Amino acid sequence: MDEGDDIIDGIKWQIGYPLRGKDRIVDLTLVEADVPNTLVFDAQNPTMAGKMRIDVIPLSRTQTRLKVDSVLQPKSLSGRLLVHSMKLARSKFNRRFARRLETFAIRLEEGFD
Repeated sequence: MDEGDDIIDGIKWQIGYPLRGKDRIVDLTLVEADVPNTLVFDAQNPTMAGKMRIDVIPLSRTQTRLKVDSVLQPKSLSGRLLVHSMKLARSKFNRRFARRLETFAIRLEEGFD
């Protein structure tokens, strides 16, 4: 995205993914866009709500760092159990998330070569 591109706050996606052996669906909404620096998303489903902030930090002319912060809030008992199990396995989830983010960054970089 370039600074001149129009990004509409409030644009929405419905995303499906497997987690803990069950298919989940989440409604994702772009709530803030400061192109090219920051994107903030709001995520909702019946059991959980969350926010994700993606910051793009330029390190040099050829290097950029992606910083991703996310927060999950349970909305039901099953959501609480899921968040609690994720907290217990936090290091495993963090490693898996970091690997997937690294793969995403590599694919994104390859798209600009």
